[in-house]
Order: sequence, then structure tokens, then C-alpha cells
Amino acid sequence: MKVTTKGKSTNYLFSEMERVILYKAASLDKGGIPVSPLEYYNYARIVLKSGGEVVITCLLSPKVDKITNQIRGVRQERKKRLFNTTYWK
Repeated sequence: MKVTTKGKSTNYLFSEMERVILYKAASLDKGGIPVSPLEYYNYARIVLKSGGEVVITCLLSPKVDKITNQIRGVRQERKKRLFNTTYWK
């Protein structure tokens, strides 16, 4: 996986990743209808074995779960909340 931040690119191997946590409102599952615009915001926190993190938000890609489903061999978790913020872990 290649991540570019402020013009600097970093490559991460799947073997460097400890787990992926997807934060997504339950109302977005299987064609659900969100009650509030806040429910559309979703993101994934990729926890690295080195202790670092990479955050991918729906502002970068509208369907973050499609990106995280491509990461093979890494434990995946799901946290469902009414609305999400990157401040909550």
C-alpha cells in the first residue's frame, strides 16, 4: 500500500500491518438509509506493528470498506456507531 502525505510517499507491506479497524455507521450496511448526514462519514484506522497508524477516510474514497477488503492476511475489525470521528479509537 502506498501512502502519499504532503508530497512524501511511503510504502507499507501487508506484513507490516497488525490490524485494520473500520468505523462505519450501521445504517450504511446493505443499502440502509442514513438518518443524519453525519452517518455518511466513515474511515479505517490501519494499525502498524511498529505502533504507527494510517487513517483512510471517506473524504479520500467514498467506500473505505472496499479498500480495506483488499488487505489480505491482516485481522479486520468493525466498529459501528451512530456517527464517527477520528478522535475516537
